[in-house]
Amino acid sequence: MTQDSFSFASLLLSAHWVVQLVLALLVASSVISWAIALKKYSELKTSMLLNRRFWLRFHREESLAQLSRNMRGKTSSPIARLFLAAMEEWQVSTQRRHAQRQTLEERISRVLSFKMLEESARCERLLPILATIGSSAPFVGLFGTVWGIMNSFRAISAMQQSSLAVVAPGIAEALFATALGLVAAIPATIFYNLLLVRANQAQLDLEAFAEQLTIRFSRQFDDMTGKN
Repeated sequence: MTQDSFSFASLLLSAHWVVQLVLALLVASSVISWAIALKKYSELKTSMLLNRRFWLRFHREESLAQLSRNMRGKTSSPIARLFLAAMEEWQVSTQRRHAQRQTLEERISRVLSFKMLEESARCERLLPILATIGSSAPFVGLFGTVWGIMNSFRAISAMQQSSLAVVAPGIAEALFATALGLVAAIPATIFYNLLLVRANQAQLDLEAFAEQLTIRFSRQFDDMTGKN
């Protein structure tokens, strides 16, 4: 029994097929969690940057209609999509004669609520996968640990001796499965918590913008009815 016998390749090739399956599943889970974390981090960072840019334009522009025309066909942020959906309902509703303030506000509120739910779901997309990996990977690794220890006991029973050479391969498989389970679970849990904070902040930004937009619509309705 040499030191090379406990290398990653040697352990993987000599391990029981059940342990190999567990190890492959944990490696795949780790790769998936890192890929999701990088994708979501980039996505949320880009969304927050675009949100800030749109906030500046929203406060600079005096006319909501002009801002809506300027935003058409451009890459939009979550709050910009919220704005465009509300503006579409505003334009349709105000074109009708004798538009009622309460009815108009209810319609816009429903549009904003629906779009906020849609954007919130977009922000949290793929995060449940990280949560699942973070919570289940240690148990998957524990299953590989138990199987490796069972293999050690089988080897003792078959060889009728309990020397280190007999039990070491099974114990090594067991410990390696435990370690790999933690390697997959810990980053996934950290990624989930950090990204969830960013997703929650994005949702708060949506709610704050919806309030601001509702106030702007109310003022615009007052101006429109005052002129009439």
